[in-house]
Amino acid sequence: MIRSLLATSICLALAACGSPATTAPELSVEDRFAAYLQNTQVSEGHGILNVMEGRFAAEVRMRQSPDAPEETTEGVMENRLILGGRFLESRFRSADSDMGPFEGRGLMGFNTFENRYESIWVDSMGTFMQPVLHLQIDAEGRTLSGTSSEYDYFEERQVQRRTEMRILDRRTHEFTMYKTAADGREFVDVAITYTRL
Repeated sequence: MIRSLLATSICLALAACGSPATTAPELSVEDRFAAYLQNTQVSEGHGILNVMEGRFAAEVRMRQSPDAPEETTEGVMENRLILGGRFLESRFRSADSDMGPFEGRGLMGFNTFENRYESIWVDSMGTFMQPVLHLQIDAEGRTLSGTSSEYDYFEERQVQRRTEMRILDRRTHEFTMYKTAADGREFVDVAITYTRL
């Protein structure tokens, strides 16, 4: 009984020490939900997605290592805005591949909570999803760039990548992915030029 009263007294004393002037008022559930909803709307950051919407011819250049010869292929990328303009859905198709027809799917959006662009990719050359790529936009609003680390199942090692997406104009944009080789050299392993059809 005495222990219970003592514990209650200590709790009341500690609660009284908190000054109302230093404690921020807690938002109601309704206010928190309203603030959340405000951050789920299409924002100015989504504008660059509009520029990339459409059907594009893709000229693809690939290299397996810094010293390997460059391989080229062509394809078509179709981008469309979905979910009220919140995300850009990409569908890529190329008939020219050593493994047969190649297809890929991507999603890109602007995370208003984190103030960054996020992108994910899957394709017919793997059974795994590429890690979510986090991108920032430059001051001119034309180049998205970011770095990532992923496991390369072919080379059986963790690799570092750097990605850039440059909007040249409404008709043309470029995608470049850099990879760090086992010897530490960085090289362009994928470069794609998209031209609006």
